[in-house]
Amino acid sequence: SGVAETAGLARSFETMRHDLLGYRQRMETAQQGLERRVEERTAELVLARDYLLKTNRNLTALNVIAATLGQSLDLSETLNAALGRTLEAVEAESGGIYLVGPDNDLVLTAHQGMPPESMVHLHNLAAQEGQEVADLTEEASASDNVCRRLASAQLRYPSLLCVPLKAKGRGLGVLFVADGKDGRFTPEDRTLLSSIAWLIALTVHNARLYDALQQEERTRARLLHHVIAAQEDERKRIARELHDETSQAITALMVGLDTTGLALAKSPQEA
Repeated sequence: SGVAETAGLARSFETMRHDLLGYRQRMETAQQGLERRVEERTAELVLARDYLLKTNRNLTALNVIAATLGQSLDLSETLNAALGRTLEAVEAESGGIYLVGPDNDLVLTAHQGMPPESMVHLHNLAAQEGQEVADLTEEASASDNVCRRLASAQLRYPSLLCVPLKAKGRGLGVLFVADGKDGRFTPEDRTLLSSIAWLIALTVHNARLYDALQQEERTRARLLHHVIAAQEDERKRIARELHDETSQAITALMVGLDTTGLALAKSPQEA
């Protein structure tokens, strides 16, 4: 009976050992799973933090650019200042702003960071023959076409990003940024640049409306001046007529009446 008890006790200890080993393995598995979940959650939190930080930087950049666009009525000065802030926001080396010109071509209105030898190519970037610039700036693919033309203009920048300037449904130009690193710009950079382009396009639209209003005011002032001058000329003409014709006729009539009055005393019948 002692041997049986010893054997039973040994089996019990062996069972306990297996149970403890299994419990330990389950605990290790659970701990590893928990560690993986903690790492995954930490990575998610880091991504969320980075996203929030980047979003906050982008919003701050948009606010700064919006404030910059409202500081001056000089469009060229305003666009150059806004372009500088834009390059800081997307961390690009250089960039520029093309606006639709009076001859329906692209006019380089603002630029920063471009090498001097590239300026002649930038200034000569005209619209494609037979295609309206307004159409070029309507769609993203068209602005990408402008980017390809910029790339072929010997800019020597492996990374180019172009977005259209549109306001009130009209294409006003193209905003582009360039960098020496290949694959420099991300979809997030395009989204930010598109938001900046909307602010710039709205400023250009309002500036042109203001210029048109000023031109109308100058035209109205010239027309008013012509009307007043015409009225003054008419008054002078009437005054001359009164002096040269009417006043003389009245004077002759008064002399005639005086002569008739004198004749009444001498020869009433003749008078």
